[in-house]
Amino acid sequence: MTGLGVTLPTISWQDVSVLEAVTEGLKSVSEFTDILSSERDVTISSLLPLLHLIKDTLKEKETDAKLTVAIKQTILEQLDSRYDNDKIIQLMRTAALLDPRYKAPHVGSTDLDYIRTQLEDEMVLFWKQTTSGPPVTVRDSTDDEDAPPFSQSQPSKKKKTLGSLLGTIKPAAVATPEQRAQAEMTNYLQEEVVDGETNALEWWKRNESRLPLMAKIAQKYLCIPATSTPSERIFSKAGNFVTRYRSLLNTFSKKFYRLTKLFYHDDD
Repeated sequence: MTGLGVTLPTISWQDVSVLEAVTEGLKSVSEFTDILSSERDVTISSLLPLLHLIKDTLKEKETDAKLTVAIKQTILEQLDSRYDNDKIIQLMRTAALLDPRYKAPHVGSTDLDYIRTQLEDEMVLFWKQTTSGPPVTVRDSTDDEDAPPFSQSQPSKKKKTLGSLLGTIKPAAVATPEQRAQAEMTNYLQEEVVDGETNALEWWKRNESRLPLMAKIAQKYLCIPATSTPSERIFSKAGNFVTRYRSLLNTFSKKFYRLTKLFYHDDD
């Protein structure tokens, strides 16, 4: 086919069949790729659930062409080889557990107990590193130690009943770091998972007052990006800015631009 002096290639039906097969094999993972490459959302905790979903999506269908089947098999093999590492698997499970949208999907009871123990140990270590002094003693507000000192101007005490008297006899509850960590983990796991559109880091910020130890550990894990795409975008944008046509830019201008794009990047 020619037109305006340009020769255009002719697409045969075999070419169309190949393009259709490639599209069918790749379209199922395109959305997953966009999600995991996000710069504004928590991604590391979504990796484990998405991997299981991808594997279900890439199952062979009776209507798939041979090329489509081959593409799906290649993608599955690449995923298995890329994430076939105990440390990476452990990281994915830990991050998923700390995400209130997932908590413990696709994690067996044995692995869940191990991850829970590891996180509780981290919480205890964090508490000891940031807190000094003896364990916190929790007493009832009616304890005599918390009452104001006696003075002549103080009104006479009302006569107490038997029930009110016995109600004040409560043992002091000493919250050790281990007890606090276990209590926070238990309360967190007993709660229902939140909506999938919830921002995990914002959820932890709102609930930090009641789960202070877990919130700090969650920030440590959930800030990890699932892919290197966000960092690669920064280098790509910097490369578009520092070119041979802008060779007179000094070092400060270059660094200032990179920092500006890093902290005030747009959505493109």
